[in-house]
Amino acid sequence: NNEKIVTCSLDKTVKVWQIYSQKCLQTLCGHRKPVNTVCVSIDGKWIVSGSSDNSIILWDSNTYESIYAFLGHENEVFSTDISPDSSTIISGSADSTVRIR
Repeated sequence: NNEKIVTCSLDKTVKVWQIYSQKCLQTLCGHRKPVNTVCVSIDGKWIVSGSSDNSIILWDSNTYESIYAFLGHENEVFSTDISPDSSTIISGSADSTVRIR
């Protein structure tokens, strides 16, 4: 929605912020190295983050729980996206691969 934004950080976290109050609503922890990329599904239900630990994590944006950690990249993940219908996660890595899940 238009009330929240999501950021990623070198401190290994993803944060959800309320825009108007500028307050952090939730800190998502699960990556072991800096988080390089984050995206939110069009319907706002999912958050996907990618990290220097070579993983991608799917988060529930309502409960802020980690749903699944995708492994397989052999180097840092620098790009993530979610398809418009939220059925597919795409990631790009420094290992020169794109993975579609």
